[in-house]
Amino acid sequence: MNIFIAIMLFFAFIGFVDKIFHLKWKLSSVFDKGLLTMGSLTLSILGIYCISMTFVQGHIKNLTVLNQYLFFDASLFVGALLSPDMGGYPIVSEICQNSGLIIFYGVLLTSVLGQTISFQLPVFLSFLETNEIDHLMKGFVFGIMMIPLGMLFSFPFLHISFTIFIKNLLPVIIFCLSIAVFIMKCPQFTIKVLRWFANIIKALSYIFFLIVMIGLYFPSLQYVEESLVLEGLLMVLKMVIIVCGSMVLSELVLKFGSQYIQKIADFLQVNKESVIGLILNCASSLAMLPLYSKMDRKGKLLNAAFSVSGAYVFGGQLGFIAGVSAKSVTVYVIVKLMCGLLSIAFVHFVDKKISI
Repeated sequence: MNIFIAIMLFFAFIGFVDKIFHLKWKLSSVFDKGLLTMGSLTLSILGIYCISMTFVQGHIKNLTVLNQYLFFDASLFVGALLSPDMGGYPIVSEICQNSGLIIFYGVLLTSVLGQTISFQLPVFLSFLETNEIDHLMKGFVFGIMMIPLGMLFSFPFLHISFTIFIKNLLPVIIFCLSIAVFIMKCPQFTIKVLRWFANIIKALSYIFFLIVMIGLYFPSLQYVEESLVLEGLLMVLKMVIIVCGSMVLSELVLKFGSQYIQKIADFLQVNKESVIGLILNCASSLAMLPLYSKMDRKGKLLNAAFSVSGAYVFGGQLGFIAGVSAKSVTVYVIVKLMCGLLSIAFVHFVDKKISI
């Protein structure tokens, strides 16, 4: 078992013990919050996972034809636009023939750029006040710009030639810089397009879930095999357990690490809420959002930038990756953390030099 998964399971067990035996650790409430995510995760992920897997398996030849005309793998387009648990990984794993590139695009790119485009950007924009959007978009730009640099740390784990690695990293660099430029130069248009795309993904997840459920009760209308549905449900259950563990861990860090949080805040020259936001980001960027308005200017930039890559590194996304590609967990954690830390360092450095 991977060490990161073992740690999350350990803290989930602590929360479970506190809940069952009614101890005074005050962890049962956050453990319950983790359990409550199962409904929303099932609704969001199960349908799109099952339908995308079924569709891609039936059209694999058509989808791989594009590779004949590109110097890089066509999986880039999927990895850049979809998070791993919203169809990114299953689609990449079917259309990509190279196991190393499946990790590069299906696990890593989907969990940094894909999650930002298809999930975090529309969610953040709908949650935050208008006067906070400017800091959010600037932070996202800084986070996106650090993705190619952080992805360099994946090379030793991919077992592919350096030439293939560079050929597939180059379009990622171009893609990330292009998005950053569009957000800075045409913010309103870019936001509108990305919101539109994210709403389509959200609507499809609900429609696909309905199709899967109908097939379970009316065999004549079945599109997805029941074995795949069971596989998807097992995957969601594993994600929920990891979420429980990450929630408990975050609660313990906040409860017993207050003095260290203040030291980090002093070092980064931000307020305490900003550092707490970074910690919560590692479990779920949604948990960070209620604190966003209480952060200072630099703290907002840091949290937005870090969330591009660092969000969910120890949360439900980790559980998903562990369920579909256990061998990728280590490189997943390393790359997400490196991208996130580089984003923090970049914002910290730039903020000292110029006013942003």
